[in-house]
Amino acid sequence: MCAVIRRLRDTLRPPNEHDIWIGEAPTRAQIEDRLGNDAEARAVLFDWSMAEFVEHYLQDEQFAGRLPGTRRHRHQRKSLR
Repeated sequence: MCAVIRRLRDTLRPPNEHDIWIGEAPTRAQIEDRLGNDAEARAVLFDWSMAEFVEHYLQDEQFAGRLPGTRRHRHQRKSLR
């Protein structure tokens, strides 16, 4: 979970003049070019909601069921009604 965030940060915002957000905002194509073939980073940045991001990495079913917005949370709430 932390590794993909670290890769995104290091790829898009290196601590030098190659930070993609220095100057004008980058286009999606520029961001995708920087990410290369990192499918996981692309999913985090472009496809997944925060709930999907957490669900993808979270292993503790009880904890996951308590996170608002997750499928497990919605299922748990319906079963309580």
